[in-house]
Amino acid sequence: QTASLTPTRTLTATFTATPTATRTATLTGTPTLDLAATARAERLATAQAEIEQRRQEQQATLTATAATRHYQQTQVAQLEAASTARAERLTATALVMPTLTPSSTATPTPNFTATAQAFFANVTATLAAIATATEGYYVQMKLTEVAGEIISLTKAAEAPLSGRIIFHTNLNGRWEINQVTLPDGTLSRLTDGRGIYYLPSFSADGEFIALSSRLTGDVEIFIMRADGTNLRRLTRQGGENWGAAISPNGQYVVWHSDRPGTFRLFIANSDGTGIRQLTLRDPEGKSFDADASWSPDGKAIVFASSRKPRGLYILSIDDGNLKHIDVLGEQAENPAWSPDGRRIAFQSLRDGNWEIYVFDLTDGTLRRLTNHPALDSSPAWSPNSQWIAFESDREGKPDIYVMRVDGSDVRRVTSNPGRNGWPSWAP
Repeated sequence: QTASLTPTRTLTATFTATPTATRTATLTGTPTLDLAATARAERLATAQAEIEQRRQEQQATLTATAATRHYQQTQVAQLEAASTARAERLTATALVMPTLTPSSTATPTPNFTATAQAFFANVTATLAAIATATEGYYVQMKLTEVAGEIISLTKAAEAPLSGRIIFHTNLNGRWEINQVTLPDGTLSRLTDGRGIYYLPSFSADGEFIALSSRLTGDVEIFIMRADGTNLRRLTRQGGENWGAAISPNGQYVVWHSDRPGTFRLFIANSDGTGIRQLTLRDPEGKSFDADASWSPDGKAIVFASSRKPRGLYILSIDDGNLKHIDVLGEQAENPAWSPDGRRIAFQSLRDGNWEIYVFDLTDGTLRRLTNHPALDSSPAWSPNSQWIAFESDREGKPDIYVMRVDGSDVRRVTSNPGRNGWPSWAP
């Protein structure tokens, strides 16, 4: 029936329709979080130098009255007490905290109690040595900043694997929507077995799924509940309609359609009303736009386009402002905006093979997460923004894999006989 239909996410001049993993990759080593104790020691040394400079400048104008000396003693005592209390609280939570010993280069280990005690012993010693009345609060801010950074990165590294990942799978030429539940890996089929369902995408709350199907002959957009019930048709456009994504507030759906003669982005209310075209023809009229992903606030989308310059674009929904993300180059496709709003994951050929990359919107940095001779594609964020699911054929056929946001801890989560691709993740 639909064995010839293969929806891909490649930006080719003719958008074919067969959900296949045409791109895959492997993990480059195992990137680690920047928690080296030497780096933190350098930051502490810098803070101490700044504190000492300020102390000397202010001592020239301060009168060493009894009241000032009393204030100094009170501040130091308070800071020492705060350090002790903070160490006790963090010990109770069993987080990993490396020491601030300059000669140490070891990475964090699960032995929290010992490392936390050593860390705050150093903090207390430093406070006793350099804190003054006018600098005490500044010292506390600097040291809290270092400790806070360590805590947040540790939490990210320890984020558990959980939730549900949906994907399309081809078994005996029939495309269905399946789901794998984490961390146990339980598989279940969500569609009715007719073999004409592709490219699923969760709503932000995990209550609904948008997908493409040939139930009516044309490839149209449908929406169903997360358990596979109440399937309803959203579009009646004709042609091919792919890549549906539900807005964070659940009010809109965006997708790409070739109804205008080449693929352009469309948007509609979640009940199918108010359909309008979002992206217009470029001057040459031959490019196409595809695979939109919503920003967490619902005010913009990021999508791939073959218009010049080719690559990823961000489109403001309200005013239509369109901006090319130049730093990502022309070989970027299949973008996914992280739920925390900070990053965009995508696949790219920029290094000669399809790999997964992450672009940080806060500081403009670009990082490659995979490095494998196979093809890695179709990244999808976990709800907590600490994991990325992706499609890869590194075991000989397309399957769904997950990895941490730094590219480490790669795990295969599907092992059924089918070709599995196009993941989407929900709580």
